[in-house]
Amino acid sequence: MTSVQERPPFSADMAQTKQSLPLPSGDDHAAVNGTSNNEKKVKSGGITPPPIPHITENMTPLGSIIERVGQDTFKRFKEFFMYLESTTDPDVVKKKHFLDILTTIRENYLRLYVIYKWSKNHKEISQFIDLFVWLREQNQTIQNVIGTFGGIKSSLISAKIPEPDLVTSLEVLLQGRPDLPTYNFLEGPELRPEFVLKVLQNLNVELSIKMASQETLPKEFHSYTIKNGAVCFNVPGYFSCSLSMLSDEKFRLIDFNLGFKLENSIIVPTQGEDTNSTILHTIQNYCDTVVNDEGFGGLYDILYNFSINSKIYLIHKQLIDLRMGLWRGNMTHSYTAEKSLITVSYWLQKKNVKPTTVQIGKFQNKNGECELSFKWFKEEVLQESIDVRLIDDGGNIDILLLLNTLIKEHIKSIILQLKEKLIESVEDVDKMIIISSDYEKLTFKIAQFKEITFSIDPLSGSSYFENPTNMMNRSAYKINCGISMNFIEILRLKMLIQESMFASMMNATGWVHLNNIRLSVDEIPKLKINYSNLKNGNLRSALTSIGVYRRKDWPTGWAILVAHFGFQSNVQLWCSKIQSIEGQWIINWCSEIELRELYEDVSGLCLTSALNMKTDVSYNEKQKQEEHNGPNEPTQLQNQRSMTYTDLVGLVKIASSKLTSNLIVKELIDHGCKLKILNLGDKLVNDFLIKNFKIDMTNLASTENAVMLIKNDSLFHIQNSKDSLILLISIKSSELSAKIYGQLIDNKSSRNLPDISFSDDYNTSIEYTSSDKRFKIESTVDLSSQFPLSISDKSSYLGNNLILSNTLSFLEKFAKTLNLLKIISRDSGLSIIRVLSDSITFQYGPDENEYITLRISSNGDGSINLELPPENPHYKYSQHLNSIVAAAPFNSRLIKELVLYMTETLKYCKAIDKICEGKAKALEDFNRKNDAVDYKKDPMKFRIMPEYGYVPSICNIENFRITYFRQYKVDIQQSSGKKKNTKSITDVLKFEILVELRHRINCVSKKHSKFFITLGDLRTDTLGVVNTMAQVKESYSKAEELIHCINQVCELTTKYFNGENFPTKIASGGIVFLQDGICCDFESIDIVLLDLHAHLLGLITPPNSKPN
Repeated sequence: MTSVQERPPFSADMAQTKQSLPLPSGDDHAAVNGTSNNEKKVKSGGITPPPIPHITENMTPLGSIIERVGQDTFKRFKEFFMYLESTTDPDVVKKKHFLDILTTIRENYLRLYVIYKWSKNHKEISQFIDLFVWLREQNQTIQNVIGTFGGIKSSLISAKIPEPDLVTSLEVLLQGRPDLPTYNFLEGPELRPEFVLKVLQNLNVELSIKMASQETLPKEFHSYTIKNGAVCFNVPGYFSCSLSMLSDEKFRLIDFNLGFKLENSIIVPTQGEDTNSTILHTIQNYCDTVVNDEGFGGLYDILYNFSINSKIYLIHKQLIDLRMGLWRGNMTHSYTAEKSLITVSYWLQKKNVKPTTVQIGKFQNKNGECELSFKWFKEEVLQESIDVRLIDDGGNIDILLLLNTLIKEHIKSIILQLKEKLIESVEDVDKMIIISSDYEKLTFKIAQFKEITFSIDPLSGSSYFENPTNMMNRSAYKINCGISMNFIEILRLKMLIQESMFASMMNATGWVHLNNIRLSVDEIPKLKINYSNLKNGNLRSALTSIGVYRRKDWPTGWAILVAHFGFQSNVQLWCSKIQSIEGQWIINWCSEIELRELYEDVSGLCLTSALNMKTDVSYNEKQKQEEHNGPNEPTQLQNQRSMTYTDLVGLVKIASSKLTSNLIVKELIDHGCKLKILNLGDKLVNDFLIKNFKIDMTNLASTENAVMLIKNDSLFHIQNSKDSLILLISIKSSELSAKIYGQLIDNKSSRNLPDISFSDDYNTSIEYTSSDKRFKIESTVDLSSQFPLSISDKSSYLGNNLILSNTLSFLEKFAKTLNLLKIISRDSGLSIIRVLSDSITFQYGPDENEYITLRISSNGDGSINLELPPENPHYKYSQHLNSIVAAAPFNSRLIKELVLYMTETLKYCKAIDKICEGKAKALEDFNRKNDAVDYKKDPMKFRIMPEYGYVPSICNIENFRITYFRQYKVDIQQSSGKKKNTKSITDVLKFEILVELRHRINCVSKKHSKFFITLGDLRTDTLGVVNTMAQVKESYSKAEELIHCINQVCELTTKYFNGENFPTKIASGGIVFLQDGICCDFESIDIVLLDLHAHLLGLITPPNSKPN
């Protein structure tokens, strides 16, 4: 016999299949054998092998690559420059973007550089590429051959000869036959029934004796039966088993049945359920050992635990069926067989809530015994005091019933907790709560005929409202998502539903609800809301909603604020003025409307009575007496009566009166005004108005006009005015007219005043009559555009956005103008030209253009601005002069100082103007002479700068400088080795006089303010500052004229400053000689300055240029 190792490589079957194998042909076949035909030809001296195929596909010229890289670079830079033009990104982002572009371009050019290097050896590289492609093709061919052989090998598996049965062959060889299981089998005799019965009877007796001798028998096994040679135990609801003995007198488990089964998804007890044969065999093998080693106690523990585990497994199967049905997505469970534990989780869709689980398994009871039971963890808290059992009295286990019972208990606890939260948050809220008998629904009463019902879905645990609206659905969504708590949303629903009902009533009575306006949280405290019914102060913002309403014909910004609450049924109302600043709505003013005002007769309310409410003490006292429940609690009248459509119609007149009157009164009080409202029905009041202000009120209705007596000192303190001013206000439609009447005292200041009649761009005018000294300021305000909703609406935004802002601003300017008149009228040298509401113009010099306009700034800061005509000598010093009065708002001392300053420096400024005019005239003559030169024919006559002259420099009115210059021909020596050369050059001599106004005190004064004239440095363009004459003589070889001029300047100024041969006779003023300068006062500065200037100009003027 041939062994497997001795078989030939090819059997007969393999030889047959060999012929069908796809073998390579031609050169490939030769290559397999190790030698190709080409090699044979080469060895035999034949032709050379064919060349490797040249690859031309996917080749790109180098020039095309360079062109594409260049185009890509240009495109990237172009896009980057367009990005710079259109973007507003910071510089750091732009630089980083540019760096990324440069990095990408650099990498492309590095690749291009490598390709360029390769191109120098392109022939060798091309051969390497061809060789690489050819080798790869050869490798692929070999791989194909290997794959073909693998397929052949797989197809020949079925043709393999089976292995020989060597063992059987050896048995036959040695014994002459194989070893079979039935060899020498002999059938025994049949057993008789009498023998069987006798054996069973004997076995029953033996078992009885055996059982009687058992000392530790579990109490569950105390009731047993012996029959048919076996001991039968039955534990109802768990299991039944039978044991018997063999000749070795050891117990054997011969039968076991579970005492329950799964029927209609319920575990019910049975008399005996057949056990699977495999499971029964395993239990028998294990229990036979345990019952003989540990006794019946160990046997009971094993079978009891097995039956409990079987029940747990059946419960697991029940839960799987539930999860695949109605409870899909709402319940899950985990089964741990090792621990005999099932963990059920329900209400999986509830968010932001701790999970609730039910654990089913073996737990110890109160007696310490292990039994099948469950534990309920509601939101991770063990619930011990619940009257729910897993197994009912009949021994049935219904897991669906258990879950439904626990969920009902869970819903009940949520409903009761919701009630407690409502009672803890709101006063007397228990009267509005009704809970159903099964504790599954909570009904909350919102209004007399309106209520909402809250409940929880047992399947998903989601909260919902019965007969829901969109508003209720949104609230339920917030509760289910954990955004808000259920008791808060119920109270908010009360608030929102009441707000919706109130908005419908307001719309029906002509009010417009501004839904897009929401007040910021910081503005709510301004309203002083009544929170007496709210126990939990943290819920104020959540349970308060402020609605904004207005009338179509109301001015912009006027509104009624209505507060709705989730903790009470009453609303609160406020008249208000609102405004939007940077997207935030703020309350500029508000006044609460008591609900009792709507219940009373509104026919008697008018503008005047509304104004008197600020000072009506009896009304306030009556209000305090009626408020028995404290200042923040609702009155009894509010609790008894709700608002009707009639009340909302009457709200229009109350709100309009409050808004207009309170705004005006508050505006005046904010200005510090002390006022008194006059009764137009009093004859003495009318006589007073006619006599003093010529105001006849007999033909005007009192309900359309309000007259107030204002104390002059409390407003702007108009000087030279009588103590009382009269303010007359009338409102028609959306237009308010305000008139202020007053009278000046007849004195010296007011006698110089001319008649004044002026109006500005804001419909405000003033009229003053010099004959009776009375003035009237009249202003018209369009209330519809006075209060813009947005601060960006600058077209209608005026002043501080107040009703009387223009009128009071106009009056303030007029008061300051009168104060200016008082100051100006005291100086007899000043002549008043024109008086306006915000300015006064007066003349302070003899010439027509020497006048000043003092204008009150329109910024509201009370500052004074100086205005001068361009021809005025002080015009070029306007900035310095304005700084004098700009140090403090409307300071009489500073205004007096300004007038004195300009009056005293007028001569000095005229002298400076005269010197400047001389310089301008000289420059004009120089330009005219240069224009007459034909520099092409005679270029030597063309001059770049004048031969002599001066340049005045004005730093400010208190610092003035005149620089004089003249050109001189001088010779200088230059050394060239041992040889010295003389060179003639043009040098410029410069010197200056300085004029400075100094004050010994902090302000200008005739006595303590003096002018100082000094000589500055002498310098040349070549030498710089000239300190000594020796310096000049050493530097120049020839400079007689320059030296002579320097000597003349020094001699003239020395004599001038020492008072020797002083050529000028001063008619007025004083001069003090200081050796190095001259001190002059205001009266003499112009004469001295002009005289000294004439002398110095004469020194630098050449003899041929002096006038004859």
